Amino acid sequence: MSAAQGYDSIYLLAAAIKQANSTDGPKIKAALEDLKTPVEGVITTYNKPFTAKDHEAITANIPVFGEVKGQRVVYAYADDQKKASEVRVKK
Repeated sequence: MSAAQGYDSIYLLAAAIKQANSTDGPKIKAALEDLKTPVEGVITTYNKPFTAKDHEAITANIPVFGEVKGQRVVYAYADDQKKASEVRVKK
């Protein structure tokens, strides 16, 4: 999970740098808090993941729990397995 979040964070950062057209910290922060373009990540598609008052890109409905066994994911919860093909987005 942490590897996927790290991977996604670089895509979010790159989108903010592109939008800000700068590597200046305050400009990047402002862009992150108002991203104009959705970012497709490993965990989810991020559509305005941050605001000035909300710096959490992941909400409790997004993660799923499971284990990889024999090249397959064995989900911890049946509901997660039923919705495995859905992209979970921030609530």
